[in-house]
Amino acid sequence: MTRTIKALSTLALGGMLFGVTGCEDTVCKEALAKATAATADVQKTVSAQAAEISGLRARLAAADQATAAAKKALEEAKAAAAKPAEPAAPAAKAVKGKKK
Repeated sequence: MTRTIKALSTLALGGMLFGVTGCEDTVCKEALAKATAATADVQKTVSAQAAEISGLRARLAAADQATAAAKKALEEAKAAAAKPAEPAAPAAKAVKGKKK
């Protein structure tokens, strides 16, 4: 009878193991589905933020170019202001003398 009890207990425990595994499998599948959905949402968010970052980088590059142009214009203005003014050409002097 001991062999019969051992065999029956093994079968009963094995059946319970398969039953529990089936329940765990269902729970794991539900958790996987939720995680997959969350991952898809995060990927969409990351894609949107990457596009926004690209746009901001383009605006930054344009602002850098405008700043460089403004600096160049400022330097040219400073250089023009630093040059001494050329004296005006002297006017021709009237010659005093006799008329012919």
